[in-house]
Amino acid sequence: MDFDVIVIGGGPIGCAVARDVAAAGCSVMVVEEHPRIGDPLRCSGLITSRTLQLSRVSTNVVLHKLTGARVHAPGGDVLELYGNRVYALAVDRAAFDRDLAAQAKAAGAEVMCSMRAEDINLVPGGVQVKLRQRGTRGKIEKI
Repeated sequence: MDFDVIVIGGGPIGCAVARDVAAAGCSVMVVEEHPRIGDPLRCSGLITSRTLQLSRVSTNVVLHKLTGARVHAPGGDVLELYGNRVYALAVDRAAFDRDLAAQAKAAGAEVMCSMRAEDINLVPGGVQVKLRQRGTRGKIEKI
């Protein structure tokens, strides 16, 4: 299999890059080691409104709009911070990630789950990426 670009990692950044590069006309493959995009979760899902806008992910993933915070110090002190605007959004991270993967696919990228990049080598004319999927091996050349 030949691709112009291989993105290793199907998280938000990997899928956003794959989406944009595929939309620009390149053949793109996303390699994700886990069986499903968005699982397991690796961070909380706290983003800015600008991040949501740039991601082009549906607002349906927004769970809460945060306008303040209560910070509890180890000594028991509490600091309350509030404002009159939304400072952050708590999103459903799995849904956020899957929306970005769907955008990448819609732009023409192939998203391959349960696949791991095991080796990357420079070869004449490009790069060779060795992959493993569900106990089998394969390689992609001339990238």
